[in-house]
Amino acid sequence: MVHLLQHKRIGLVLQLSAMACIAVACKSKFHETNTSSDFQSTRPTDPKSSTQSDAPLPTGLVRLDEIRNFVEQRQRINSSPLKKMYSFESYCLDYSALWLKELQQSPFKGYLQQTQGVHFFTIDRKKVMRSPTHFFIAFNPKTTDEIILDVTYGQFILGAESLALDPILLAKTSEIENIFSKYKSRIRIKTSSDDFIGRYDPQEATELIYSTGRFSKNRTSFDSDTKTTLE
Repeated sequence: MVHLLQHKRIGLVLQLSAMACIAVACKSKFHETNTSSDFQSTRPTDPKSSTQSDAPLPTGLVRLDEIRNFVEQRQRINSSPLKKMYSFESYCLDYSALWLKELQQSPFKGYLQQTQGVHFFTIDRKKVMRSPTHFFIAFNPKTTDEIILDVTYGQFILGAESLALDPILLAKTSEIENIFSKYKSRIRIKTSSDDFIGRYDPQEATELIYSTGRFSKNRTSFDSDTKTTLE
């Protein structure tokens, strides 16, 4: 029953997004004190990073710098003490819905993504099962130029709200591992009562959370222009 209700909820989010009137499930989630209205999306620190936008992309693909400019602009316009555009808690579907609505003010095509799968980490010679379900937005999905917008990624980093951590992750998929590696000692997969915080391999954790690499088959992409529901 819970699985069916989640499917219906995803379909509703996509339908309302297409009509430009997304309703967020729990209004209280946005009534949190905003510590700062300033915003810089998380950016890779590797000087050899491919995020530099000099090279032209194939027709129809979105550039990272274009998305970043739009996200920063909308964050400045909409942020207030009673409304944040991100969360450090596990409200990923709600906040993804919020940004799908924001993207209607842009020419950029973002797709709601759901990742869901079971994996056994090997920690101290023990098998530790983790099965996270996560929602976020992707541009150029499932291409080498895929860009991820995740405004609740802080839930996977213990104490993220008190760190000098950009609240919004916006980066190429291939660069997210570097971002999580910076906080390796704080990575958690189970966002409540995780007994193995800081014990996860950053690459393995990143691939599981975002269903990339070895877990790419665990991801479902939704088209916000259609009344899509999971089968």
